[in-house]
Amino acid sequence: MCGIVGIYKTSDDVCSEIYDGLIQVQHRGQDAAGISTWDGSKMHLQKELGLVTEAFKQDSSYSHLVGNIGIGHVRYPTAGSDEVGEAQPFHTANPVNITLAHNGTLINSEEIREDLVKTHFCQFNTNSDSEVLLNLFAYELYKTNFRKLTNQHIYKALKGVFEKCQGGYAVTMLVAGIGLVAFRDPNGIRPLSIGKRKGSLMIASESSALTALEFEVLSSIPPGQAIIINENGELFKRWITRGSEHLPCLYEFVYFSRPDSNIDSI
Repeated sequence: MCGIVGIYKTSDDVCSEIYDGLIQVQHRGQDAAGISTWDGSKMHLQKELGLVTEAFKQDSSYSHLVGNIGIGHVRYPTAGSDEVGEAQPFHTANPVNITLAHNGTLINSEEIREDLVKTHFCQFNTNSDSEVLLNLFAYELYKTNFRKLTNQHIYKALKGVFEKCQGGYAVTMLVAGIGLVAFRDPNGIRPLSIGKRKGSLMIASESSALTALEFEVLSSIPPGQAIIINENGELFKRWITRGSEHLPCLYEFVYFSRPDSNIDSI
């Protein structure tokens, strides 16, 4: 179990809002925290062990996280170890700059890892299934043979991800040249919500994080759907797969989530 956040703003100070959003999902993970931002030309990343207030003890610790689009993560380890190297978001620059924050567990991550190693596409630095998910998406994106990256390439890559991954995953990503990407597994095992405010859009594990930052909750992101918020703040939605049985984790309703959250209209 982890907590994830993604925010688009018209102004260049998204990091402070992501910090506030992570405070609102701190109960979902207290072992590590991280933030990544995109400024239109460079990806920025900071992650440390501990609570959000410990990982970012003072403003100077994240003053370099500039940009108007960003994602954040608080970690409760269910796979891998408790080292800072396994804190999220994870980053790759192949085939483009991508950072990923993941809540969930892939039950076939070792099989996917072995396949990726056999292709010589990447090497792995951790035992985390989230790093597997990042590199799988990067590989599927590479296979699209894009010249100029578009939303259609993202959707095509995600189709490959959905076909190969088994388990629960709610994800926010920053993709250079695209913007903020979010998606939820076909069974909706882990929650993910989207909200809006004037000049801003926000995605978070729980709706309570949206309302705490004065965002209007639009909905839970449906299982099997992908969201893209581009660098101009335009919102796009696409079903990657549909028709799977909705199988949310019961523990979200009785243990993980805040009582003031709304998950899939419950």
